[in-house]
Amino acid sequence: MRPVLRLSCALSCVLPCLACLPAHAALYRCPSLQEPGRSIVTNLVGDAEARQRDCTPLATRASALDAPVKPPPAAAPSRVQVAPADRRIPVALQRERDTDRRAIIDAELRTEQQLLERAREIVKAAPAGDAEAQTQARQAAARHADNVDALQRELQRLR
Repeated sequence: MRPVLRLSCALSCVLPCLACLPAHAALYRCPSLQEPGRSIVTNLVGDAEARQRDCTPLATRASALDAPVKPPPAAAPSRVQVAPADRRIPVALQRERDTDRRAIIDAELRTEQQLLERAREIVKAAPAGDAEAQTQARQAAARHADNVDALQRELQRLR
């Protein structure tokens, strides 16, 4: 007999038995028939055989996979709708918020410019023999320069 044919014969004998088993069979701890004094855990015995062989049932835990599948919630309505005029922010309040935002960004810009100047001074004062200190100082200066550029771009968008 060819190997493929043997495998198909073996599967045809085993699959009907597997189809009879429940998805979650009860687990039992049974005394081993081959090795006295030892026990095995199995789900391949029925209730009657388990009682006959003096098997003890094992507690099974519920799994999240055992829960029934819930249908997906209904799709939420889209929120692309324009708010009615009475729910819009008043113009005066929006101007106040814009002014506050501009003041905050200006303060951040001044702070970053000061930090950039300090970082440039540290780059100049870094010892020539300490390559690591020079690299860290240059990286800090570049980071502050990038921050200054980003804040200036943000201010340009506000005006």
